[in-house]
Amino acid sequence: MTKVMATDISTPEGFAQRVRQYQDMAVGYAVSILGDFHLAQDASQEAFIQAYEHLDQLREPEAFGGWLRRIVFKQCDRITRRKRPPLVNFDVEVLAGDRDQPHGTLEAMDMRRNVLEAIRSLPDAIGETTLLYYFADRRQDEIAAFLGVPPGTVKSRLHKGRQLLQEKLLDLADEAFTPKRPSRDRSFVETVMQVIAPNESKHGKDFYAFMDRETPKWKPVSPGEHAEGRIHDSHYDWQTSRMGMKDGQIIGIWHTYDITMRIGSAKVKVAAMNCSRTHDDYQDQDVDLKLANASFDAAREKGYHLALTFEHYDEMPRLQQIGYHDVWRECWWYARTADLPTDTFDIELHEFRYFSDVPEIADIYN
Repeated sequence: MTKVMATDISTPEGFAQRVRQYQDMAVGYAVSILGDFHLAQDASQEAFIQAYEHLDQLREPEAFGGWLRRIVFKQCDRITRRKRPPLVNFDVEVLAGDRDQPHGTLEAMDMRRNVLEAIRSLPDAIGETTLLYYFADRRQDEIAAFLGVPPGTVKSRLHKGRQLLQEKLLDLADEAFTPKRPSRDRSFVETVMQVIAPNESKHGKDFYAFMDRETPKWKPVSPGEHAEGRIHDSHYDWQTSRMGMKDGQIIGIWHTYDITMRIGSAKVKVAAMNCSRTHDDYQDQDVDLKLANASFDAAREKGYHLALTFEHYDEMPRLQQIGYHDVWRECWWYARTADLPTDTFDIELHEFRYFSDVPEIADIYN
C-alpha cells in the first residue's frame, strides 16, 4: 500500500499501479449495481479512463478510492439509463453458447450465479458491502475507505449479511468469484492503459520524443520542431487526441486539430485528424484503428461535426474501416510575393502518381 501511494499517479506507470490496486474493488462495486460481470468490467474500465483524464480534480491522492467509486457509480448509472434490449445473464449466455463445456465448468457457472443473486437480494448497503468484500477479497478497512464509511460500519454490514444468508453459501463466494476478478491476469490493466488522452504537461517529453523519432524519413523534421511550434503553438486538441501505450511506453498517437470553419453561413466544428502515427512493431495489431475510434468518441462528446484526414491513398482501406470516405481535395495556398525566396535553388522533378480513378489528372501534371 505504501509503495503504491508514494508513486506519482499522474504518470502512466504510476496510474497503472493504481489500476492494479483498485481493479477488483471497482469491478466488484459495479457488479453490485449492475448484476452483470461484462457490463461491470466495461463500466470500471471506462471509470479508470475517466479518472486518469481528470486527475487534476483529485485534490488528495490518498482519497483516490472514494473518488474512483463515485466515477464508477456514474458509469453504472449511465449504463442503467441507456435504452437497450433486456440483458441475458452473462453466465447463462455462456451456457447457451458453450454446451460442450465440461460438466464441472457448468456447475461453477451455476454456483456463481446463485451466489451473486443471493448477495444482491440483500438490502442495498448490506449487499453492496458483502459483494465487495467477497469479490475484491480486501481488508475491511480498505473497503471502508473505498465506500467512504467507518470500518465499524463495514463490519456491521458484513455481520448482518452473514445472518441473512446461509453461511454455506458465503463459503462458496471466493471459489465463485475468483475466475471473475480482473486481477487474475494483466488484460484489465492493459485495456485501461492502452488508449489514453495525452496531456502536454504530463506526457510532453515522451510525446515529442516519439514524434521526432517516428516521423517518416520522407517527411524530415528538425529536432524539437514539434515541441517548438508544429504542435505546441498550433490548434492541437489534446482532449480528443489519443495515445497508444504498452508497458508505459508510447507506441502510437492519433492526432486531432481543431480547424473550426465557416461553410456558407454555418459555423462547423471540424476535427482535422491528419496525422496518425504508429510504431512499426504494432502496425499489424490495429493500434491506429483503436486510437482513431477512441478519438472519434471524444470528438463527438466535445461537439465536433466533421472529421477530415489527409493521408496517403494506400491508407484508404484502413481508414474506410472507421468510416472515412475517399474524396478529391482542393487546397488553396496564399503567399505574399515579398515572402518568396529570391535565391536560385535546384529543383528535382518527379512523376506525379495519381491517387484516384481519374488517370487524366496525372496526364495534366506529367
